[in-house]
Amino acid sequence: MNTLDFDVMMDPEAHGYEYCDHCNGYGSSLKDPDGVDRCTKCRGVGLQKKKERKVVHVPERKLECCKCGDVLFSKNDTAPGPDKHDPYLWFTDEVLVCGSCGHETTAGSLAEG
Repeated sequence: MNTLDFDVMMDPEAHGYEYCDHCNGYGSSLKDPDGVDRCTKCRGVGLQKKKERKVVHVPERKLECCKCGDVLFSKNDTAPGPDKHDPYLWFTDEVLVCGSCGHETTAGSLAEG
């Protein structure tokens, strides 16, 4: 079984960890097949390393659907991105969806560059 330092277990956020999104920190999950005692994602620890999310600039002119030209919105309703002072900064993995035709894309694919 994998082990982590006591300090990490007591304050995962401070050490770059977060609760496993598969077992919700329990170390075992009903999502796994019968007979599997430990979570298959975190291997029973209940924590996983935080994923670093990169930020990109998506210019206003690119926030239009490539299919119908309507405005794209954040599917997770996190607009205006990670910085409220700059509404054109988005996480690269942020899913943007067209309100009219339903077309989806990621902010990373629309970024300047």
